[in-house]
Amino acid sequence: MTQTLPLVSPLLVATDGSPSALLAQRLVYPLASVVKMRDREPVLHCLTVEPRPSRRRAAEAEPPDPEEASGEAAPTASQNAVLEAIAADLPADLSVSLQVRQGRPANEILRYARRTRPGLIALGQHGVGGVRELLLGSVSSAIARYADCPILIARHPETEAPTEARWQRILLVVNGFPATKQAIALTRQILPIGVQHVSIFCVQPPLTSQYLFGPFATPTPNSQLTLSLQQVQHEQSEQLIHQAEAALADSGIDVSSQIQIGEPGPLICQLAQHHQSDLIIVGSDRRPAFRNIRLNATGDYLIHHAPCPVLLCRNPQNDTAHPAESP
Repeated sequence: MTQTLPLVSPLLVATDGSPSALLAQRLVYPLASVVKMRDREPVLHCLTVEPRPSRRRAAEAEPPDPEEASGEAAPTASQNAVLEAIAADLPADLSVSLQVRQGRPANEILRYARRTRPGLIALGQHGVGGVRELLLGSVSSAIARYADCPILIARHPETEAPTEARWQRILLVVNGFPATKQAIALTRQILPIGVQHVSIFCVQPPLTSQYLFGPFATPTPNSQLTLSLQQVQHEQSEQLIHQAEAALADSGIDVSSQIQIGEPGPLICQLAQHHQSDLIIVGSDRRPAFRNIRLNATGDYLIHHAPCPVLLCRNPQNDTAHPAESP
């Protein structure tokens, strides 16, 4: 039986030249050796997007070029600096396509991804900060919410030089999302790039009244019902752990597993810190039912609080439209 490889070419790196973006770029380089090639095209696409000037500034400037209206534009001085930094850091044997766009970064990245159908999108996370990020979310949150493919998000202090990318210690989080199968398969696929240890982790949410009955009802859970649900929950967690262990059994990699009860986001971050993980891999849904409500889920928590890069996997059968496609 042929195993489906979830990671395919091309790989897309969205960069703004920040240390976080450069770390994301360096994390992608080793993946080029394990991706499944779809076409004879550059295996890596590097995209930089510069926000359009405000309406007032645009009115004072020269009439826009027709190519700029579609998001394509000639590189500015700042974009040239980013492109030069990208080119200087690239491995010599890697085929790369450098792309420049102008517009809203999240929209342009998603629009470019819709056209090129990448197997993975990698970008840095540093947010916009304050109330604006609370209400609107960061570019990385928007990409994580709407992108069809796996998303690799790296966080790095802006005041420090980018560190070397490492793939030695992986924290694989298994949960009830359909994308967990993709997370397990992707973990298996990237083992040859230098992975030495995989920690499999499953978090059981606490069975509180809010979890059982919703946020607007607060009945007291029956103790017998709670115990029964806890047993079912534990059996499901063990089944997920066994599936992941079976997929990695013949890899020769050191594998450990653990089940805990608590809030998934904080527990995953604590375990990643404890194990000094180089990467967290987790299956995640794409976006909430109400598209204008900021995503409040495990994946979004990890994007903003994880001590290491995060790789969010997607269920390939999920075909929700991009915001750029919606009216």
